[in-house]
Amino acid sequence: MSASRERVLIELDSMGVPEQVFGAGDTLIREGTSGREVYVLRDGVARVSYGEREVAVIDEPGAVLGELAALLDSSRTATVTVVEPGSFFVINDLPGLLEKHSSFAIVLMRELAEQILGRETIHADVYIGLSQMRKSSGN
Repeated sequence: MSASRERVLIELDSMGVPEQVFGAGDTLIREGTSGREVYVLRDGVARVSYGEREVAVIDEPGAVLGELAALLDSSRTATVTVVEPGSFFVINDLPGLLEKHSSFAIVLMRELAEQILGRETIHADVYIGLSQMRKSSGN
């Protein structure tokens, strides 16, 4: 686990952010829907899909899911389904949490930057989804 992901988990735990256990087949995020919840993997495995295509398997603790729609108040760009049972921190109001805990904002920004830099392959579909999300949010 990267140092930034470990720090995300430590911070969420220390802030008392609730954890929830999900079973295999549970859908955390559904593409095209609205939602403000952000999920941070504690343990387990999740699959990210865009349309009918799987674009990522998430299995590293500290991975952040759903942050774009929560921060930009837009619809979800992908579907996230639990593959192996696990627990996730569930952040119901990310903007509010970041306002109250500015030090966590820096921790989260570092993790998200590492997620972007760590991708070996960028799928065109993800860019299309991001473009659509920007249009719907007026940016």
